[in-house]
Amino acid sequence: MKTTISMPKFSMIICTYNRDKYIYECLQCLAANNFPAELYEIVLVDNNSSDNTANECPILICILDIFWKLIKDYRMPAIAE
Repeated sequence: MKTTISMPKFSMIICTYNRDKYIYECLQCLAANNFPAELYEIVLVDNNSSDNTANECPILICILDIFWKLIKDYRMPAIAE
């Protein structure tokens, strides 16, 4: 009988606030890892950014072809945990 070891699925959570100029590099580094893409997801929490972060994230993630969720937190800045 063959025994297989299943690797756990996990989420990488990124909280962001006004980082439209920096978010691409962060996402690009995550997409470049060699961990199987079907075993993880990226959860972006946009903390009510006043710049273009919320608009950039979905575009970048589609370009990088990674599984993601975007959560927009409209409470006060820097409150997402």
